[in-house]
Amino acid sequence: MTRLVFSGIFDKHPELKIITHHLGGVVPYFANRIKGTYDQYASRAGKDEEDITKRLTRHPFEYYKMFYADTSINCFFTSVRMRSSFLWQ
Repeated sequence: MTRLVFSGIFDKHPELKIITHHLGGVVPYFANRIKGTYDQYASRAGKDEEDITKRLTRHPFEYYKMFYADTSINCFFTSVRMRSSFLWQ
């Protein structure tokens, strides 16, 4: 998912729908960590390295919310609730 986000595919093809497996894997569980890490990187991006923050028109966190997810999780309600809360952050 991260590779797709940073490739810029959602900006190039805004109508694209991608379905991830198992409610998006670990992304909903690590959403705050992903967001915090990116924010920290963006604040430190230097001139000597490629600035990936310039490639995207939105915060990566918003792109993760654009993925559709299947519900192949053996009916664990807590997982469904976690995914739902991730989408509404």
